[in-house]
Formats: sequence, C-alpha cells, structure tokens
Amino acid sequence: MSKVNAYRGCVLYSGFLCAVVVGAILPGSIAAQAARPKQPPDPAMPSPAHERMNVFEGTWVPEADPNLKRDGKPSTPLQEICAWLGGGRRHMVCRTSYTVDGYTGPRESMYILSYRKADSTYIAHFAFPQGDNLVYHGRPDGDRWVMNLQPTPLLPANTRLREIITVVPGGLRYVEEKSVDGGPWTVTEDYRRRRIK
Repeated sequence: MSKVNAYRGCVLYSGFLCAVVVGAILPGSIAAQAARPKQPPDPAMPSPAHERMNVFEGTWVPEADPNLKRDGKPSTPLQEICAWLGGGRRHMVCRTSYTVDGYTGPRESMYILSYRKADSTYIAHFAFPQGDNLVYHGRPDGDRWVMNLQPTPLLPANTRLREIITVVPGGLRYVEEKSVDGGPWTVTEDYRRRRIK
C-alpha cells in the first residue's frame, strides 16, 4: 500500500472511529439530559390550583352577628391576617390574634394552607399557643370549601368534624359540623368573617 493510500485509509478509519465515538456519546448525552431533574416551575408564577387559595388572602374580622355573642356579651375580639408565604404563591399563611379572658396580652394561632398535587388535596395545618395542633384535608366543592378534620387525640375517636367555608358578599361564612358514630352531620358553629383589607 502506498503512503497516500495508507494516509487515506487512516483518515477513513479515523473518521469511522470518530463517527462511532460520537454515535456512542451523543445518545448517552441526550439520555443524561433527559434524566436530569427538570427545573421546578417558578413558585411566584400563578398556578390554577394554588390560586384557588387566594379567596383567603386579606385581613379578616368577625362579622357582627347575634350568633357570635355568648351570654349577651360580644364575642372575643379577633383579627386574622392571611398572605402568601414570601417568595411564592404556593402556601397561604394565616395568623390569628385574639384576647382571652384572664390572660394579659393577645394570644395567637396560625395555620398554613397548602395544595398537594398528587391527590388534588388542600391541607391546613393549625398550631395553637398551648401546643395543640390540628390538620384538615379537603377540596373546593362548587362555591364552597369542605375541610375535614383529621383524627386527633383532642376528640373522641367516634367523632368527626368538618368545616364548610362559603364565599358570601363581603366575606366568608364558616359552618362547623359534627358527626358521631357515622351519624348525620349537625351544625356546631355558624359564623362569618368580613374582609377589611
């Protein structure tokens, strides 16, 4: 074989080798890119499921109503402020301040309302100053939210509670219902909150 033919053979061989190497690396590189975790969506970008929680955003006070009075006295002064957790629109954080007879200064409770995409469930985690906590799971149902209290040692095992929240003019209506031993639901509380800002 002449030197020219030998050179051509080497170039052809190198080209073939290059094609084999590129052919072997390229699919691996594409597969590696596909296997990389995708960038999560920007938490500040609205998502329809999360934006449904926007109904709770604002500053709320009890609506003047005879049902909010006990023994002829006005109900406990209360204010609730709900806002998106900073940096995104994925969790609604609500802080409630109120006074309690016999205690100096206001008390505070809070809850975080979140959305679980895996089963389209909204979850509310409540925390109270005495150390108790409660968890509700639920979903919007038409123009109302139905939130079911999850099992807790604070209630007898045969008792279920749910909160039904409905948008009403100027605010929200909360109806708490109780069921014992799987029986019918009965109303235990019915009150409204008015958005002041």
